[in-house]
Amino acid sequence: MSELELFGEELVDFIEKTDLQKIPEFFYDTLLNYLGATYLGASHPAITVVINTLLEDHQGTYQPFNRKENVSLADVALIDCFSSAVYAYDDIHFETTTHPCGIVISAILAFARKEQLSINETLNALYIGMETECRLATVMFDKKAESKSGWYTSGIVGGLAVATALSYLYKFDRKKIKSALALASNYASGIRGSHGSMAGSFIPAIACKNGFIATMLVKNGMTCSFASLVGENGLIKQIAAKPALQKARKGQLSLNTSCKPYPYGFISFSAIALLLKIDIDYRIIDKIIVEVSSRVKNLGSNFSPQNMYDGLVSLPYIIGHILVDRKNGYLPLNSNFIITDDEQEIINKIAIKENSKLSDDEIYISINDKKYYLKDAPGSVNHPMTHDEVINKFKTITDIKNKEEFIEKLYHQDITDIYQFIIEYFL
Repeated sequence: MSELELFGEELVDFIEKTDLQKIPEFFYDTLLNYLGATYLGASHPAITVVINTLLEDHQGTYQPFNRKENVSLADVALIDCFSSAVYAYDDIHFETTTHPCGIVISAILAFARKEQLSINETLNALYIGMETECRLATVMFDKKAESKSGWYTSGIVGGLAVATALSYLYKFDRKKIKSALALASNYASGIRGSHGSMAGSFIPAIACKNGFIATMLVKNGMTCSFASLVGENGLIKQIAAKPALQKARKGQLSLNTSCKPYPYGFISFSAIALLLKIDIDYRIIDKIIVEVSSRVKNLGSNFSPQNMYDGLVSLPYIIGHILVDRKNGYLPLNSNFIITDDEQEIINKIAIKENSKLSDDEIYISINDKKYYLKDAPGSVNHPMTHDEVINKFKTITDIKNKEEFIEKLYHQDITDIYQFIIEYFL
């Protein structure tokens, strides 16, 4: 058995044997954050585009969160995941840039519309899915794996994460778990070239639906060779020249996920955090030199964003946007995107330089020749959002009834039907 095949067997062991009796608070936090981001995103015009397109083809009997249309169960997973991601306010595993919670929990809560799930079952499935996603993302997209930078991490591994979460809920045996992972491997897709467009936030949703459908097919008898994932011609070897097996086998990687502190791409977190600390009037700025990691420069150097999707990952725009008004660091962009004259004037003064010694959560910003530095950006491995910060974020971005009561019961009540519990407050 090869090392890669052994990794696959160990992954199946983890899925088959995990059953946490005490759920870490972290997973309650990620669920709460997801519900807030999904509630916020459900009314975005992009969600309506997707729903209208689906309804041209078929209808269903299930409603996405905070929507009134009836769609299929797989489409519920798709739409809810898109809602959670559309404002880039979801979650981030900073080391691999994947977004593990939204993809996995959207599928779990779609499942819960048809099959009653307790809070314990829900969060066990979430843990299994998130951990699987982070392990596979590490194997394929760790810096030492030598994978191409253009792959969209969440799109490649998210469907497999969904397959493992649902395998747990369906109590699949080893053979079916392997088939679900293998079939989801054949659905894997996603290119970073989609960034800066509406589809940039849609790729995780595609992964969610693909993983959901793959698992349903296996449930009803479809089989697929596990070599699709761990074989010489399988997904991992096609993506990664040197799979980072040892690092991924350490486990507990999902605990390095953070809810997003800012409604922008991860490439901006260090810049936002540093700018929020600097007290300077943007009108006296003559020049700004920004030093960032190779990946941040590659992904964030668009100086001419044309829409909100461009803006979410445009480091020059985000810097100008926040220097003009620090409150913009916490306000989601909307579809009525404009660059003000003041923002454009700042953008014109910015130069972005690659510093290969920096990690993605580090930055140097020189303003008028005074140099500032920040390490461990909020949302990164060493600086995740705290429990209290997640709760405050949820309260800020939602407008549900009885927020305090909802939060108290979510964390402390033995909920026997998670979906019915949620919609009691969210309808």
